[in-house]
Amino acid sequence: MQAAVGRMTPAGRHARRVAVSGGFAPALSALLAAVSPDRPPAGPSGHVVLPTSAVWPIDVRSTFDLPGGRVVAGRLHGAPEDPDERGGWPDGLVWLRLGLSEALRATCVAHLGSRRTGDAYILHQQLVRGVLADAAATQLEVRAVLEGISDGTPDPAGLGLLNVQITTADREQVRLLGASGYLASGPGTVAYASELLAEVHTTAGASA
Repeated sequence: MQAAVGRMTPAGRHARRVAVSGGFAPALSALLAAVSPDRPPAGPSGHVVLPTSAVWPIDVRSTFDLPGGRVVAGRLHGAPEDPDERGGWPDGLVWLRLGLSEALRATCVAHLGSRRTGDAYILHQQLVRGVLADAAATQLEVRAVLEGISDGTPDPAGLGLLNVQITTADREQVRLLGASGYLASGPGTVAYASELLAEVHTTAGASA
């Protein structure tokens, strides 16, 4: 994949680190504070995903109680009908999602590490190892592309492809967790909220 044309974002790198260590809401708060402290960027039709610590009024459509804090999705009051992507936000969003995806992989390894099927550890099964290896390779590729972004205007198509890669990897990782991956506050919900964050900034936001 060719690197997207854009700009390295220190705020995005920081959001990734916070996502790995602290979760979705703290990472999203850090990114918003750095790139758009006065008003959050809104996607087409004004849809947003925000931590509940945000002070901006929105019509809430969905609420996610996640490790690290609650996140809500809805429509920002008075938002423009056109995409509102502040400088540093589009690529920062991908950095944030990358951190969440890396945290999900660590969760999968920890969850499966002591589990057996018969005399063998589940983590040693070829299919499981393949999913985790593919996820790690995707995450490394996404990070390499983001780190290779140079000065200029971010390429929405290139960043969109990175978001698709993260979403695909996350869906496969969540399947490794079985039923526990789909608990209301579990890793599957974090992955879904991460996917929704990308969707509301690239679509009309109907799913929010």
